[in-house]
Amino acid sequence: MKKIVAFLLALVMLLGLVGCTGAKDEFTSGIITENSYENAFLGIGCKLNDDWHTDVEGSEDETVGEEGIVTDFLAATDDATQHISVIVQDMGLVYGAVMDEKSLIESALAGVEQGISEMDGEKVSIKIAEVDFCGATRYAYDCSYERSGMPVFQKQIYLKKGKYLAVITFSTYLENTTDDMVKLFYAI
Repeated sequence: MKKIVAFLLALVMLLGLVGCTGAKDEFTSGIITENSYENAFLGIGCKLNDDWHTDVEGSEDETVGEEGIVTDFLAATDDATQHISVIVQDMGLVYGAVMDEKSLIESALAGVEQGISEMDGEKVSIKIAEVDFCGATRYAYDCSYERSGMPVFQKQIYLKKGKYLAVITFSTYLENTTDDMVKLFYAI
């Protein structure tokens, strides 16, 4: 009987701890203006010059949808050679708790290579790296490949916040400027 009471007491305490996470641990979308993006939940911001345009319609307060994914920010240069996106996924309580940024990026790489192959990508090179992003060291992968003879470069940075994973993607064509695009972001 004492074991049952102890188990029930432990269960009540555990549920109480889960309940203490509160709204501050729930994703809130960023604020997008004509040339900037800030997401207080993720602690990141981005300032763009006049060569860029953003998807301002995405600035409405969104929550992570039933699929568990929301596109929080999209931007591209006017000549469409550089793109930035911030996509947030609810990893759930289990994956959100047990998987760190490095293990998440490692598990994604096989799918990345397969996706590039399905798009007829050739000369694929992918490597995991640590990058300074908004004042913290984060895991990223650097990828380069050719598609129809055109060089494509991509850097994806993984930022985990609680049970949420933000994937910040920098893509460019012809010339690798992904490191320059990363520097457009700052910590808030």
